[in-house]
Amino acid sequence: MELERLAPELLCSIQCALDSPQDLYYLIKASPASLHAFVAARRIILSSVVQNALSPEAIPHALAILHIPKTPPEEYHHENCDLCDFLDQYLRGNSWSFPKDLSSVITLARLIPRVSGLIDEYFDFAMKLPVTEPCLSGFSPPSSTEWARLQIVFLRFEIFYQIFPMRDNSRYHFFAEKIFGHAITDVEKKFIETVP
Repeated sequence: MELERLAPELLCSIQCALDSPQDLYYLIKASPASLHAFVAARRIILSSVVQNALSPEAIPHALAILHIPKTPPEEYHHENCDLCDFLDQYLRGNSWSFPKDLSSVITLARLIPRVSGLIDEYFDFAMKLPVTEPCLSGFSPPSSTEWARLQIVFLRFEIFYQIFPMRDNSRYHFFAEKIFGHAITDVEKKFIETVP
């Protein structure tokens, strides 16, 4: 394979240019030389891939997820300074700096397939809706602006869910049914089938 003949520095540059963790995984899986190059500079490569995968507007929301206080929801109250400080900083638009530690970068990298999957499910659901206007038939792929807005929406949902986890499934199903209709049960079935 031609990749095996490339210098490790060039392989690192190629990996840093990728825009999805899945593509990085497939490249590493296909080429032992790419694996060695990745192992030598994994934090740098993963950081680049994460920043390429997320729109610049969505990065502050992804970084906020790393800073959500780990306080159990039962202990949330008005005087909970950790949560209030986090929400103040997040809502004021103060951005956190990109992490330097590998575990945080890995957390962000794992977040990307989840957000991308939710966006794909959203468009899959929208494509199945009955079309009432002729101009709405035949969806085209989302523009970069639409993609960025959807990334932000699903990252905000992740933040909300981590701060206020839904313990009562009946409440979740009530709101989900109102928002998505009966398609949510199909998504849940797919999810349950894929979880080991």
